[in-house]
Order: sequence, then C-alpha cells, then structure tokens
Amino acid sequence: MNHMRALLLSRNDRPAFIPGALLALTLVLLLMALPVHAGAQMATAHFSYAQLALGYHFSVDSGPSALAVDGSGNVFVADNEVFGPILEITAASGYTTASPVGTGFWYPQGVVLDGNGNVFVADGGNGALKEILAAGGYTTVNTLAIGAIFPSGVAVDGSGNVYYSDNFHLQVIQLNYANAPTLNFGENITGVASPERTVTLQNIGNSPLTFPIPMAGSNPSISPHFALDSSATTACPLLTTSSAATATLAAGSACNLSVSFDPTAIASFSGSLSVTDNALNAPSPAYTTQIINLQGTGVPKQPQTITFAPIPATPLVTGTVSLTATASSGLPVTYTSATPTVCTVSGSTVTLVATGNCGIVAHQAGNFEYYAASAVGRNFTVTAH
Repeated sequence: MNHMRALLLSRNDRPAFIPGALLALTLVLLLMALPVHAGAQMATAHFSYAQLALGYHFSVDSGPSALAVDGSGNVFVADNEVFGPILEITAASGYTTASPVGTGFWYPQGVVLDGNGNVFVADGGNGALKEILAAGGYTTVNTLAIGAIFPSGVAVDGSGNVYYSDNFHLQVIQLNYANAPTLNFGENITGVASPERTVTLQNIGNSPLTFPIPMAGSNPSISPHFALDSSATTACPLLTTSSAATATLAAGSACNLSVSFDPTAIASFSGSLSVTDNALNAPSPAYTTQIINLQGTGVPKQPQTITFAPIPATPLVTGTVSLTATASSGLPVTYTSATPTVCTVSGSTVTLVATGNCGIVAHQAGNFEYYAASAVGRNFTVTAH
C-alpha cells in the first residue's frame, strides 16, 4: 500500500491572473538547535529556499484552484476552468510532464489523495464529489455524491472517510466509508423471512481484496435469526472450511451482501454480519474484519376484522349492486354468493338474477402478517319492483 500525503491550497485571496502563469512549488528547510532553556540563547539556521516552476501553463481565466502531492512527489492540480482538467505533474519527469486524469469536470475546486492514491475532487460547477481511481491508471471516475452547490473543499481522514464542503448550504458533509452500516429490520412476523436488504462492499484500493478460507463456519459469517443470500451473480464470495481456494475482489470492483431477518420467537434480536479480508494490507493469518450490525424484532401475526355494511332491499331491474366491505389490515376483500340462483358475484359487483333472498359473504384470507379474518355475511332482498 502506498502511503500518501496530501496538501490543499486555498484560493480565497488571489492576485490578478497572468496569461500563461506557472505554478510555483516552494521548498523551505528550517534547522533549530535544541533544547532551549529559560533565559538561554538559541541558534537557528535558515537556508535560502529554492523555487521551481512546474512545467504547465494553466488556464488564463482562473488558473489552478487546488493541489495535492502524493508520496512519490507527483503533483495533482485542479485547473479551475470550464471543463477544467485534473492534471498529474510527475516528479519522474522533473515536473515537466502534465497529463490529465479523469474527465467530466467543470470548475473543479478541491483535490486530495487517499492512502491508496485515489484522487477525490470537489467538482464545483457540477455540484458533485468525484473519485478518480488509481487502479487502471486514473481513467475511471466515480461520482460519490451530488446535490451540493459549488463544493470547494475536500479531505480524507486516516480511516478513509471523505469530507467535503457545501458552500451554499453552509455545511461540511462526511461520507462514512470506514464504519460499516447498521441494518435495522424493525418488526417482522415470526417464522417468516423479511425482504432482503443489501449492502455494497467496494474495493477502493489499488490491489485485490482477498477473502481467506475460514478456520470454522463461513466467511462472511452471520448471526442466528439473520440470513445471507449469496445466490446472485453480484453477491460477495462465500467461503467455508471446505472451499478449495481464497476469493478476491479486484481493485475498483464491488459485490453485494444481501441480508434478511427470520425471527423464530417473539423477541428483539441483534447480531452481526462479519467479513474477513486483507483490507489495508492486513496480514494473514489474523487478517481484519468488517462488521455490519444487525437488529430486528420478532412479532406475532396480527388479527384482522371485516367491516361490511348492510345492503338494503334492491329491485331486480336495478341489475347490479356494488360491494364495499373493508378489512382492518387494509388487505383486499373477496366475495362469494351463498344464493347463486338469486344473485352472483364477480369481483366486487353483485349481479341480480331473480327475486328472493340474496346472500353475500365477505372474506379476507390473511397473509404472512395477518391471520385470516372471520367471514362476514350480508343478506338482502331482491324485490320485483
């Protein structure tokens, strides 16, 4: 893993722009004799600094708006103009070669690198935070967030979380990539699996992410009352003690972890989904583990009732009668005729066939959440006039 250092420059107070202006890199070396005691004299040495103009002519209108330097001395610069590029000025060339990295920017305002060499850009004109992946030679650009109005600053902490400023809304926003989310399934009927919820695992490094074979159980592992679905082609690899080889996730790639909640009792449950891998170059055999917290509550099936208003006597010549029974669960009600020689039912419409007593029965069969409702019958007279 390459360890990077990033430097952001603010351009709140800028001098008048000079056509063909060059970015100047200033190197300063300070030496100080220590220790120093109260009342003692202190000798210092201050060498004259050298200035090196990097070999790129920036846009006449605005010029560079921000820069960052990686651990190898390569300089990444945001050129603040329409369709302004992000440029890499390489140390190996003696800072004479500048190449654009990524595309699709509009007045980029901020740039920073993480420990894997990925470049994060506050794309001011597009109101977005973007990432240029180091894997593949800085050709892939991912949009991480949108909706900000002219974001200008961006930073990355040691855990990989990304921060950017939204000037218009007067706020700083964190994209929490280091801490896995908590999945809360809420209440779910016992004995019935909930709908799946999916977490995406992305390798944002510049080398493959390795999933080792577990010593026991499975990798990923999941607590009782929760289930991991690994059947989809986009699912993260599932390894067991009998797996023949480790699995990997390529740099810049992603896979899905689809989880459901299946409580077996009326109670609150908590657990976790654990993924063991070599993130941040964690060595074997210990590796490192990412944990997703899981929560849910098992509840019993609920009863329901049917409300079915009486039907007044209706002349045969009326032809049809509309039915409007409802269930307290909100589930749809169905109907049957107990007297098909007098009246028939299709959907929620009764067709009058002959004079006499018409009997209609309302039903609701229930589902995984509700028990079947007790049937409710209504009789009415079909009159000749």
